[in-house]
Amino acid sequence: MDRNFVIGMILMTVLFYLWIQWGNFFPSEERRRAATQYSSTQAPPSTSPKGGAERRDGASPPSTPGEEIPEIDRAAEEIVPYENEHYVVELSTLGGSVKAWRLKHYYDSLGEDRKRVVLFDEKEPGDYLGQFRLGGSGFLETGLVPYEHLPTTGEKVSFRWQSPAGVQVTKTYTFGEDYSATLAIAIENRSEEAISGIPEIFLSRDFGTPTRRRRRFFPGPLVFAEKKLHKPRLKEIRKEPVTFFPASQVVWFGFDKKYFLTAVVPLEQENVTTTLRNLYGDRVQIQTTSAARTVAPGETVTLSYMIYGGPKKLDLLEQKDFGLSHAIRFGWVEGISIFFLKILNFFYRIFGNYGVAIILLTLLVRMALYPLSAKSFRSMKKMSEDMKKIQPELERVKEKYYETDRQRYQREVMEVYKRNNVNPVGCVGSLAPTLLQIPVFIGLYYALYNAIELRHAPFVLWIQDLSAKDPLLITPILMGISMYLSQKLTPTTTTDPMQKKMMTVMPIIFTFMFLGLPSGLILYWLVSNIASIAQTYWMNKQYAREEAMAATPGKRGR
Repeated sequence: MDRNFVIGMILMTVLFYLWIQWGNFFPSEERRRAATQYSSTQAPPSTSPKGGAERRDGASPPSTPGEEIPEIDRAAEEIVPYENEHYVVELSTLGGSVKAWRLKHYYDSLGEDRKRVVLFDEKEPGDYLGQFRLGGSGFLETGLVPYEHLPTTGEKVSFRWQSPAGVQVTKTYTFGEDYSATLAIAIENRSEEAISGIPEIFLSRDFGTPTRRRRRFFPGPLVFAEKKLHKPRLKEIRKEPVTFFPASQVVWFGFDKKYFLTAVVPLEQENVTTTLRNLYGDRVQIQTTSAARTVAPGETVTLSYMIYGGPKKLDLLEQKDFGLSHAIRFGWVEGISIFFLKILNFFYRIFGNYGVAIILLTLLVRMALYPLSAKSFRSMKKMSEDMKKIQPELERVKEKYYETDRQRYQREVMEVYKRNNVNPVGCVGSLAPTLLQIPVFIGLYYALYNAIELRHAPFVLWIQDLSAKDPLLITPILMGISMYLSQKLTPTTTTDPMQKKMMTVMPIIFTFMFLGLPSGLILYWLVSNIASIAQTYWMNKQYAREEAMAATPGKRGR
């Protein structure tokens, strides 16, 4: 590991750290613009009271005349369970909504007392998923009323409620074979007068305060609009509601849980407006409306939504389309991260072990970078030998001019380089392999940090979770040792004792920096260093042979 490698690693670390901190403290331009892009004359059709403290159940009083909000009768609530191969859900007759959603094949830990991952399990009816109402002049509260549970048929679970005015609402959940479901809300007007209203659907979740360490990947609300993923932070929403209007082209909204996603996709609806507001404490409500609907007497209007509640697994989300795969946040190196993740999955399908897949990916990357590494090595080797030859002359120049005339010293040094045909910037190109590894490192970092494929994925012996740090800290220590050995084998152009000491200390510094990183990432760097040592050893041997042949012209023809 030469000076250029150290410079490259420091640059990579500083850039990565600054980028993370920038994301922590400064909201993106898209998020700022989304909150102000709509005309002040076109406010959202209905709003919840700021803070939401008046109704702990999550409901909002009507802002316009219409039917009164009925009182919640918890005693009348009936829980209707449903499960398929992938999840278990609990539906409630209060609002005909989803109270809880648990995954059957994912657990919160690797221990014997592990529990199934719970996407949500709300205590208050107003927080259930799928709360629905008609806002506007024809206000109709349907979210907190007791529905009738209709007989379950196959994959369908239905609930029905009829208002005193004769408006019947039927909510039908159709559960598929994967992690999704569809919600169809049929509004049938059995009265003698037409009704008009703005469809509103609600989703809310409570979050604890994140630590500084976890802020970047802290779970929270997500909105996919303008073909981009937006994640307004809690402190932004606390200041004022954040709204994405029709111009933003809202596709879906939901809540992130690092490795898991709860998302709602309005299907075939126009003028979708999504507003995020802080109800109280750390609870965030997502209110989504669409174009006003008029239901004539005897007519039925149906609104449809797709619900996804499952892992943020790339292939599953890509199958669903709607841009759900953007919920896996790979940062600015998304393309590289996805490419690496697909290669990892390819190797995993063959060998059945993600640790082996990481090793093979590492070797593949080293092979791809070998031509640049070889060119860099030759440049550094030649530069190192040239510097050794002219070092005595440089020392004499330094003794003569360095203390008395710095400008003269610089001119004389350049003259020494010129007389000996030494290019002092010739080794700058050796930074190329290291600079190329910056997006590789960051891309793989996000792949390992966010990809659920590596969650609880074992490697060997004590490493049973490649997305977590090495519990025995063996791999980061081995990585530091391999970095030191790589440094010793790599040619260097520096003769400054201070720089040499710094290069010796760098492996120790990086070892401590890497202690808390995912073991899969450490495995990548460990194998990369070992491959670098092997490559450097081979290139040293090859270079020595070429030098020997050049010194003995008679051997060239053999």
